[in-house]
Amino acid sequence: MKKTILLLVLDLIAIGMFAQTVISNGEDIGTGWWPAGSAGAVDVWDNPLKDGVNNTDKAMTVWINNTDADYTGGGLGGLNVDMSMYNAISVMVYKQIAGMVRLEIQDGSNTFCYTAYTTPGVWQNLKFAVPAGFGTLTTLLVAPHFEN
Repeated sequence: MKKTILLLVLDLIAIGMFAQTVISNGEDIGTGWWPAGSAGAVDVWDNPLKDGVNNTDKAMTVWINNTDADYTGGGLGGLNVDMSMYNAISVMVYKQIAGMVRLEIQDGSNTFCYTAYTTPGVWQNLKFAVPAGFGTLTTLLVAPHFEN
């Protein structure tokens, strides 16, 4: 039996000690998301739950199935963010089941970061540590459910 997972990603932000750079906000910044792996689509929908974590009107949506490859999700390329002054990337996530979320960041090589989404049906602001020495972020991919 296939389960369809709805992931909403909004406000993808690189975070440093004192500075923040918005990479994608689901509305008018970084909107060129594409399906990665066998994702059905990446769309913008109305925010299903405006709350204290995410009170915006719109959210990015990625549709995947349990039988999809574990790297399936959404990707955003054409970036040019010098990550030397940042130590984390923050992603607001809302989905229907708990599980690991994987962020793949690319700077000419692929680096994988993981964080647990723990409470289904609510927005969570997930933080992914950026390894020391990471260069210029050119592409990132979000795999919303990196386990079966």
